[in-house]
Order: sequence, then C-alpha cells, then structure tokens
Amino acid sequence: MHLFLIASRRTRVGFQVNLATGLVHLHPPKHHVHAMSLVHEILAVSPDNVPALLAQGYIHQARKEWQHSKESFEKVVDVEPESHHALRAREESAWCETKMGQFDTAIDHFSAVLNVLETLEGKEADSARCLWRLGQTHWNRGDDAKGEAYTLFIRALKKDSSYAPAFTSLG
Repeated sequence: MHLFLIASRRTRVGFQVNLATGLVHLHPPKHHVHAMSLVHEILAVSPDNVPALLAQGYIHQARKEWQHSKESFEKVVDVEPESHHALRAREESAWCETKMGQFDTAIDHFSAVLNVLETLEGKEADSARCLWRLGQTHWNRGDDAKGEAYTLFIRALKKDSSYAPAFTSLG
C-alpha cells in the first residue's frame, strides 16, 4: 500500500507539472494565476523540480518581477548545472540582469551561454535569441555600445533569418 501511495503522489506531481508548464506558455499571462498555484503545490512536494522552477521563473518574468525570476532560474542551475535546462536558465537569468540594469554582468553571462550554444548542433534559433538579447543589453547600456548592438542583431539574423525581433531592432 505504501508503494502505491508514493507512485500515486509521483503521478499527481507529474500531471501537475505538465499542466503548469502548459499553462505558462498558453496565451501568457492569461493562465499564470492557475499555473502559479500549481507550481507552488509542486514545489511544496518536490522543491527541486526543474520544470516547475522554470515555470515559476517565466511567470515572474511576465510579471516583471526580475529578481524573483532570476532566483528561480539560478535554482535550476544549482539543481541541474550541466543540463540543457540549466543553459536556458542561465540565459533567462542574464535577461533578468539586463532588465534590472546590471548590464556588465548580463553581457558576461550572455557571452558564456553563447559560447556553449555555438558548439551545439541545431541550436540556431536559441543562438539567435541569445545574440538578440545580448544586442539589447548593449543597446540599453547606451554610450558607444549601440554599434556593437547592431552587429549582434545582424549576427542573430545570420543564425536564424526568420528571427523577427532582430529585424525589428534593426529598424
């Protein structure tokens, strides 16, 4: 009976994870309140659940709660430092740093993520997004960094010619 209860709890958490992560990305932020309540339930039972931590980070991002979002993404990196989730979490954490005005730190972190992405096959869209975000960071930093931003926007388009934000940033 004890094993049945454990299996039942794992199954319930599994369903909650699938529902929560689906709700995070379905017409954001429409379903974020429901998704966040599921995320809280999941993390109460399984505090190192990576998909739930990612969902929590994305919800905080949508709410422009940059510090909370960064903390969620950093926890993903702590839990699974070598996974593909950690790489995306590092990028999202750097984006939070950009939004909080921590431009130099963000540039360093985006550059580290980009170095890894460029060694992986099939990650052109991810590289384009990272290059665009790095460009946005340079642009927001101001002063003479705007020339570097344009170069990064062009590099993003060379990685993925259909990456719309890079076109928009070029004007």
